[in-house]
Amino acid sequence: MKDTYLIRDRQTVKMGTIKVVKDLFPDDSLKTTYSVQEGVFCRLENSLMSKREVKQFSLKLNEWVESNSPIEFLGKEEGLFKYRVGDIIVKTLYPANDYSSMVEPFCVIPFSTGFVVDFSDIGRGLNIPLILPDK
Repeated sequence: MKDTYLIRDRQTVKMGTIKVVKDLFPDDSLKTTYSVQEGVFCRLENSLMSKREVKQFSLKLNEWVESNSPIEFLGKEEGLFKYRVGDIIVKTLYPANDYSSMVEPFCVIPFSTGFVVDFSDIGRGLNIPLILPDK
């Protein structure tokens, strides 16, 4: 399967998303409610995110990627991959990379009550932003 690396790269970004949301909003939980083309819409379970909070999240997520932090594989449990990402444990359906810097390009776009992590540049070599539907 030639796109396996994309799954790992995207899964790594999703793990970083979980970690950064937990760091910035420790009293809330991340919800990924639906896919948008080559992206995924995320929001907090108990509160709305302002554009300022989304920008702060995006900066912290990119800092995490650039830090080349290790992602420790702990094994499989009940059909899920189990990892230590910083100080949290994350269980995922797909495997991730070993370091936070091992990702494909992405961008974070404020949308509705949360944000979209957009992977639309992957595989196309283009720098065309995601066109979001009307709210």
